[in-house]
Formats: sequence, C-alpha cells, structure tokens
Amino acid sequence: MKYVIYLDAFFLMNFSLDLIALLICGKIRGCMLKIFRNIAAALIGACMACAYLINPFNISSYGRIVSCMIAGGVMTMTAYGYTNLKKYLWDFVVLFTVMLAAGGLGNVLYFGLGLKNIPLIILGMTILGLCMSKYLGRTYDMNRRCFRVTIQNGGNVVVTDALVDTGNCLTEPYGSRPVNIIGYSEAMNLIKGGDIYSQRGYMKIPFHSVGESNGLMDGFVADKICIELQNRMVCKENVVVGICEGSVSAGNKYGAIINPAMLNTNS
Repeated sequence: MKYVIYLDAFFLMNFSLDLIALLICGKIRGCMLKIFRNIAAALIGACMACAYLINPFNISSYGRIVSCMIAGGVMTMTAYGYTNLKKYLWDFVVLFTVMLAAGGLGNVLYFGLGLKNIPLIILGMTILGLCMSKYLGRTYDMNRRCFRVTIQNGGNVVVTDALVDTGNCLTEPYGSRPVNIIGYSEAMNLIKGGDIYSQRGYMKIPFHSVGESNGLMDGFVADKICIELQNRMVCKENVVVGICEGSVSAGNKYGAIINPAMLNTNS
C-alpha cells in the first residue's frame, strides 16, 4: 500500500505540532519564552522532518535516529538557550518526550485513522494542547512556595514573606545573574536615607509581563538574602534585587518574589 504525502501539508502539520509541543513544555518548565523563539524552533523541527521524509542522502534507520536526536538538541537550544548541562538535558528530555507524543498522535490520526483533513488535525491538537497547558498550569501554581526571607542592604534589614516562583526566570542583562523582585515599600525600607540610583550595582533590568512587553525595572545589588526553608536556611550574598513599582502581590500577601535559582546551594 502506498501513501501519497504532500510536502506542504506535512510541513504545516509538523510545524503546528512542534509549536504546540514547545508551548506545552513552556508550561512544564514553568517559564514561557518569547513566541519568536518557539516559532524559530518549530520551523527548524518542521524543516528537518521534511528533510528526513525526502532523505536525499539515503540515511539509514540508525542515522535517522541520530539525526532526530540532533534535531531535538538544536530545537532545545533554539527555544530555551543554554545555562548549564543539567538544565539543558532536562529541557531536551521533556521536549523530546512531548514531541514524540504529539507526533505519534498526529501520525495515528493521519495514517492510522485516515483523517486527511490537516486543519482538523491541527485544531484537535491545539485543543488538546490547551487542555494540557491548563492542567499543567494548575499543577505549576500548586508548586509555588512561600517562605520567610530576610534581605540586608547597607545596614538596613527587611523581613517579609516571599514567593519562590518557578516562573520567575528573570536574569540581569550584564552577568545573567538571577533577579529577585521586591515591592516598592520593601525597597524604600532597604535604602533608607539613600537614593535608588546611588545603590551599589544599580542597573536597569528589562522584563516582560502581561500588558507590558518591553519594560525596564530598577535594580541593584543587595548585601544578603536569607531564605527560611522548612528544614534549612539558604543565604546568598551580593544578590540582584529588582524593584516593582507597586506591590508584588494582590492584598500584600507577600513582599518579594524569589528566583528559584536562589535555592541552588551550588550557585
């Protein structure tokens, strides 16, 4: 039995499935990236899938497996960048697993069930992706944790509740150090008698949020942050602090958002 495959439809289906997989992975890793990085990674995946289909170099089955792994590695690097080997491998495994599941389901629908309507397949996969993202979003929200933190700066001390948020992937642009965000009132208590612009290591930190795609946040280097975990105390010196224009939480439930990288005792 022969299958007739139209390359443009094959490309569109693979691009859509790759993009959905990347968005789902963004939910799993708790950090959504700029859409153009996801689109670029999905384009790379779709182009390489078409290359495997055409197979102009007559690559063997083992060669295709290796090439597929390389494609996954390139997509991971394009979408998420590289910070350290452990994080890169985790992102690779998650992305590869989700892509295999999405690709397998697409092939079952197209070849197994004979559903040749590409837009309908894409719509179905999009709905499935949105449902998975919603579920993973709830799971991600439950993984947020609040702890007591103490922030020291120039002899001033602020003690407040803080949210350790796995979605806070913000880093400062000069040395890629993790950024911890504090409310405006907490910041004023940290720099009593001083000026924000005269603080040690003052910088402008670019950030992205809902309603503001290209914002700039005032930041400086605080002397020390101590986070009281359930069974240990984690203290870091010379940490970057970003200043929110108002409160960091509705109802002032907490006064700071801690970057999860702060919990890494090796950093």
